[in-house]
Amino acid sequence: MRLASLAILMSLPMFFHAARVMASPDLGDTAPDLRISGWLAEKPPSVPGDENAKDHVFVVAMWASWHNRSLALVPMLHQLQTENADKGLLVIAVSNEEADEIAPHIKTDMAKPAYFALETDANATDTWADDVDIPIVYVISQKNVIAWKGDPNRRPGEIDQVIRKLNDGTFNLEAAKNAEDNEQKYRELQAKLQTAYAMGKQDEAFTIVDQMIATKPTELHPYFIKRQMIQQFQAFFRLPAHLSAIERAFKESASDLARIIDVELTFEVGDRNPGFMIRCADRLSVLTRDRDPAALVAIATVNAELGLHADAISMLERAIVLLPPGEGRSPIEMRLAYYQAIVRMREQRKKKPKASIETPPADISKSD
Repeated sequence: MRLASLAILMSLPMFFHAARVMASPDLGDTAPDLRISGWLAEKPPSVPGDENAKDHVFVVAMWASWHNRSLALVPMLHQLQTENADKGLLVIAVSNEEADEIAPHIKTDMAKPAYFALETDANATDTWADDVDIPIVYVISQKNVIAWKGDPNRRPGEIDQVIRKLNDGTFNLEAAKNAEDNEQKYRELQAKLQTAYAMGKQDEAFTIVDQMIATKPTELHPYFIKRQMIQQFQAFFRLPAHLSAIERAFKESASDLARIIDVELTFEVGDRNPGFMIRCADRLSVLTRDRDPAALVAIATVNAELGLHADAISMLERAIVLLPPGEGRSPIEMRLAYYQAIVRMREQRKKKPKASIETPPADISKSD
């Protein structure tokens, strides 16, 4: 594994961003009035705080068309609105730009696009996004309370979970606040780790990453960071205990075990731990009963790594059968053909007679 890999992993937006000051409104606060000066195209049937708001969950996004990360958010907003329109969700994106600046960036073929608001006096952004980087997105409950706040680009998947829980009545505000506090603590630890790592403070870095694991014991990210740190600092005495900790933490999660195998295979051949991969693959097989295509591919990869190509072929053939035609079969079929070619070549080499090594005749031209 190259030395740059840890720095890259720690700088990925989906995993890391520096701690920042978060302005109000915050989680659990009553949503402020949304003061809008106009709408681009259709107006939503309700906005947070009005008399009909109790019938809706809202997603309110503060964005700008000149900002790349904001632009990346637009397709997701359209998708959220389309997929949840029948559940009463209203997705509202607010910018203090002019209509002609925004219009070219919000076109979509989605059946139910998001709503785009104009507020030329900056009343909404001053209230909702003061001292906060854009894009900033809020999820607002049927009780007009902030249920989630953040940048979905950096925290993918969270909004969908919150919306689902609000709609089915399982959302717990206190649990959400605790989770947000934990997330803030984790971000602060990441910032400290980045500093310690850059300064080459090995012991301090390992202490911090252990705190990160304690903060998020059921998430893979801190474990992966420590695995790479062990490799890059050549602190191999730490490896057996760490691999055992990974196995204990994720022994009941098939998706995590498959991901663990994938990541272990990204290391250089000499740096991989075959015993660890075998144990993860065996446990994955038990959990999925060899009925999950992705798990079968992961197990096949480990078998091939160990030279067990016949077993790998069997796993891939089963994965292809389980997949509907046209849905991801092609890469698996290509790998299957490769493994089959290896087996054929091995059999051919077994049948080919070995060339005899003849002893060269003695040189009789020389006399004693």
